[in-house]
Amino acid sequence: MMKRLRFRRSCNPNKGRKNLAISSRTEDKECKTYIRKFFNYYVTVSQDRNPQIESPEIRIKKSFNSKRMVEKFKFQVKGVFYMRHKDRQLKVEFHHVLIIHIKWKSKNFSPKKSVSLTK
Repeated sequence: MMKRLRFRRSCNPNKGRKNLAISSRTEDKECKTYIRKFFNYYVTVSQDRNPQIESPEIRIKKSFNSKRMVEKFKFQVKGVFYMRHKDRQLKVEFHHVLIIHIKWKSKNFSPKKSVSLTK
């Protein structure tokens, strides 16, 4: 089994942005797996004393290409939360993304592995 991992981080305190990205590639005898994770945050000062808190937006997408033997998953969560820091109310907008691509080597599709990766 071979595994590669890459980590990237960027931060701009003047604009209130912070981004993290983690990418990995794994190859074994059954398949090649590509996993990418993104964590994006944007912070601003909120003037609203009693903000209305909403549930985050969740998107899930799954596809399978039987000709190319490629299975894809994409999970996204977008939302806002509020926090206090040094007597200021901060609004934090976040966007998290998980992308999984599985390239199967054989014609025998193995749902056991894809189910275990999504848990």
